[in-house]
Amino acid sequence: MAPALECVCIRCAQRKLDLYEACPACGFTPSTNEDYAKTLILSDSYVIFDNDRTRPPEQLRETWAALKAGTFEFDPLEVSEVAAFFEVQERYFGSLTKASIARDLVFHFGPMVGLVFGIVAFALYRRHAYVLTSIALVLAAPCLVALAYRIYVIIVCYREPWPDHSAYWLAEPRAVETAVASQVDPQDLDLPPEAAALFARFDRIAVRHTGVEIARQYVARMPGKPDLLCIGKTERGTVAIHRRTHKALIIEPSGTEQYESIGVLLTAICGEEFRHIGPVLDGGGA
Repeated sequence: MAPALECVCIRCAQRKLDLYEACPACGFTPSTNEDYAKTLILSDSYVIFDNDRTRPPEQLRETWAALKAGTFEFDPLEVSEVAAFFEVQERYFGSLTKASIARDLVFHFGPMVGLVFGIVAFALYRRHAYVLTSIALVLAAPCLVALAYRIYVIIVCYREPWPDHSAYWLAEPRAVETAVASQVDPQDLDLPPEAAALFARFDRIAVRHTGVEIARQYVARMPGKPDLLCIGKTERGTVAIHRRTHKALIIEPSGTEQYESIGVLLTAICGEEFRHIGPVLDGGGA
């Protein structure tokens, strides 16, 4: 993540130009994800999960003044959510190794290098330089293997649907708000099995950074669309489920997004870096 263009020290409200640097006035250096979160929240580049939450300049200056006067209080839930974002970054960059970097470089650039060596080998073979041809082919072989692997990955991704991570989503509560089900029996909702299993566990699931909310209170038939059931809302539209195919849809004025299941939808909007709401949709219940 790129550093903020301008932020303030969360201790004394002195302005600085980087999230991670020490305060030029009091010397305080952010050292925890919570410190980084608070600094980002009060920056002029408060962007998280591709969502720009930056306060307007006038409001930002007022907030800085309140912090300096000691009257500003952070929203604990907001701080916790943004801290989770930094934890995700930390886990990702902490998982990088020389071997993984080398593998990625070979995967992405190996095919091009292999093609170059292949052309060189062919040219040398035409000139009867068999020793040099053999060397070029040896150098090209690993790259050609990388090309074959890349083609294999593309074929697998094309033939198999996006994996449903419903066994993991919502274990991270800081990005998602939930309300435990108040009714044990979901049959009164006349829902498909997957949706029924979801509402057997939860009355409400709100993914805060996307504005998507799935809740029992929104369940209703959609006018003029007998096969669709409304199960939630977005900032500009509706979350629905198809009664026969069990596919989930986000219907907005700009268009309709379709997902293979509720689990796939929630995986997509939460992001795979979150492991959310524990086994829910496996076989129709927990």
